[in-house]
Amino acid sequence: MASNRIVKKIGLATIQKFSQEVVLEAAIETQTFNRTEELVNTAKARLVDIVQNSDTVLPPNTANAVVREFEHGADNHIDVVCLDQYGKYITTAHVVPKK
Repeated sequence: MASNRIVKKIGLATIQKFSQEVVLEAAIETQTFNRTEELVNTAKARLVDIVQNSDTVLPPNTANAVVREFEHGADNHIDVVCLDQYGKYITTAHVVPKK
């Protein structure tokens, strides 16, 4: 698992990503940072849009996708931690906004 473990998260939306339904959440506390729910709510529409419309394919057994890092890097990707239906870590996806 990634070294920046998610401690607390809040729900953003349930989205349809290609053929799968995914509960999208955002981290408000990890091992290395805290962010306010207000900050997440301010970014909510943008985060949902990025994940929903990106060409990035999430693993087929992803039930929950947790946005850990907001837009960063040269491609403005977001880091999304993919979890299965039991909350078990699958992978961290770099989801790039559609241009």
